Amino acid sequence: MRRDVWTPARKVRYEMKGCVDFLVIGAQKSGTTSLFKYIENHPRIYVPPQKEVNFFANADRYSKGLDWYIENFFRGVGEEKLWGEVCPSYMGYSSAPAYIHETCPNVKLIDILRNPIDRAYSHHRMTVRRETETRSFGRAVKVLAESRVEAPESKVLDDSPFLLDFGFYGKSLGRCLRHFERERFLILFQEDLTARPEETLVELFSFLGVDAGYRPPNLGREYHVGGEKRFFGLADWLRERNVVKKAVKGVLRSRRSMEAARFWYEQINIKPVKVAGPSLEERAFLKGVFEEDVALLERLFSVSVPWPEFRGG
Repeated sequence: MRRDVWTPARKVRYEMKGCVDFLVIGAQKSGTTSLFKYIENHPRIYVPPQKEVNFFANADRYSKGLDWYIENFFRGVGEEKLWGEVCPSYMGYSSAPAYIHETCPNVKLIDILRNPIDRAYSHHRMTVRRETETRSFGRAVKVLAESRVEAPESKVLDDSPFLLDFGFYGKSLGRCLRHFERERFLILFQEDLTARPEETLVELFSFLGVDAGYRPPNLGREYHVGGEKRFFGLADWLRERNVVKKAVKGVLRSRRSMEAARFWYEQINIKPVKVAGPSLEERAFLKGVFEEDVALLERLFSVSVPWPEFRGG
């Protein structure tokens, strides 16, 4: 879509707001899928159906330009709706804040955060399920803490080495504050979304300026619950040979549909497994890893985290 053929309303929208109205930028493994599922049916909101577009976190994708982005993910969406995205990679990769500001300087940024200890554990379970990590959780975090592995600027396929780095919220959001005023951020907590979903959505919808009385029919349901097993072992074989993509190519014509199909597949192909969580020793170790960054987060955004290990720290 060329900008010179945009409707007058779309031209005004871009000049005043940029390309999107809001972004849920993180954090990974912190309830972003549940949040996405709650907001996607709001009558005043549109989010692409596949959730993680990764336009601003992927240098190659961003280089395709704004017209490509709108054509592939917002084509046909009415001007009366708020346009947004839910993509936790935007907080984790350092190039994203500058890309977002360049294109959407007036965007509202939403961050839903989780106790970084539990977030790291959930991230580890995901990487084990994807077979990109074979070490135990305790071994992996100690090695990564010693090596201080940081995420690169742009998104990569395997994010298993960054299960600690993605939990340094103060550092990550500090990067965002170099480009955006504090007033453009809303900080939420996954623990509140689980315990008090209605109040959390009221806060979110009020921040966006849409009907805060809207209650999604699925409110309170948890999505993308972590697991360490897959239902379909055959799917890996099919994916490696591109069988699935070839089979559905004739049915799913648009890029939006293909991305949505991938997201749907990731949702259903997890068999939840109950686990004990990090041991007391692992929690104590990770408290030492994260406590300075948690204090930074509280100072930057004048918030008090609801995480027991870090209260009063």
